[in-house]
Amino acid sequence: MDGFSELKEAVVKRVNDTGAYYSQPVLHLGRMIGTNLKLDGSTQLYPTGTYKISRTLKQPTSGWTKDAEGYEVFLPESLQPLKSGDRVLVAEIRTRYKDDFVIIDIL
Repeated sequence: MDGFSELKEAVVKRVNDTGAYYSQPVLHLGRMIGTNLKLDGSTQLYPTGTYKISRTLKQPTSGWTKDAEGYEVFLPESLQPLKSGDRVLVAEIRTRYKDDFVIIDIL
């Protein structure tokens, strides 16, 4: 095999490997430590602002809220805001420039 063919194979392999890395969805389990996110198996804490929260988890700051007609109703625990100690399911969104973490559910 000549040098050009070896270079071509190396470039094709690198492109394929890179594309495979970015197209793999990754889910993690984690825990809220205060307002920080800690992923299982990692010692790193991700402070508020370095992770995102799914829209469905952005609820009022207490267990009480108003419904569409203005009546106060109590939210079940599964719909209340994130709090320290909550176990969470986190999606890692891989991009070319950085990875983003999105909390998608409370476990």
